[in-house]
Amino acid sequence: ELESRRAMLMREREALPQPAGTDTSVQLGWHTPQLSSPGTTVWAQVDLGARHTIDTIALIAASGEADGKAGAGYGFPLRFRIETSEDPTFATRDIVADLTASDVPNPGAFPFVVHVPNRRARYVRVTATQAWPQREDWIVALGEIMVLSGERNLAAGRAVRTSVSEPSRPAWDARNLTD
Repeated sequence: ELESRRAMLMREREALPQPAGTDTSVQLGWHTPQLSSPGTTVWAQVDLGARHTIDTIALIAASGEADGKAGAGYGFPLRFRIETSEDPTFATRDIVADLTASDVPNPGAFPFVVHVPNRRARYVRVTATQAWPQREDWIVALGEIMVLSGERNLAAGRAVRTSVSEPSRPAWDARNLTD
């Protein structure tokens, strides 16, 4: 009976629409310059404009091309942490997800979701501590950072700061993280 149910679910899954193999926008996200070491720490920070209650933080991987292969998951950091703060310098902060001990599986075309029910903050920061390999160098890239309160994306259109950036407008720019 379980095998029959599994087979039915697999057929249903195959019939679902598949995400695009590449990004359909000219604004791909944020991209660091090539990093000389995989352990170079880089970050991107969203200013929500005011203190809000946050339920969920979602990181959307970028689409790009590496080693002749195109697709989602390009540049997604192998290790990172997500923090919230009331202070733009993050002198005081709350770590809501610490994924720095071991490599995180690349989410590909799916969002990487962290539930943080009833967290109040103005700033959200994603700090990559282990970059993604690209040939002999290392990079970090993200397509979007979403900060949700219920069904509302508080990060939409908000200001973004980064420790480093490789602007190549319009494709790669920190502003694309909240567009």
